[in-house]
Amino acid sequence: QSVMETAEKRTAMGDKTGAISTLELRETIESEIDKIHDTKINLEIQLINLESAVQNAETFKVLKKISTTMKQTRTEIGIEKIDDIMDDIKEELVFAQEIKEAIRQPIWTHLSDGTCSRS
Repeated sequence: QSVMETAEKRTAMGDKTGAISTLELRETIESEIDKIHDTKINLEIQLINLESAVQNAETFKVLKKISTTMKQTRTEIGIEKIDDIMDDIKEELVFAQEIKEAIRQPIWTHLSDGTCSRS
């Protein structure tokens, strides 16, 4: 039976006090259910806030690690070292070009006896 049906039966039987008591019990139960619901919502909001705080902390740690690594890399490498490396690369490219040009020369012109010379 529902609370309303119980209250109606008690009213029909002349038990007005019992009917009022039943309705008050219903209001108390509904009030407690609302409080439990509100508490649950508050807990869910706090959980979301906690998860957000944890994510912010993790993001901060990653950003700090990135900053530290970048500073360390800049300190270890430096612009002078980069310039030296670029100069070395340019020099090697020049050597590579010289080798390429030497290889393109016909082999017959390099023979000293002149019998196999190609012109």
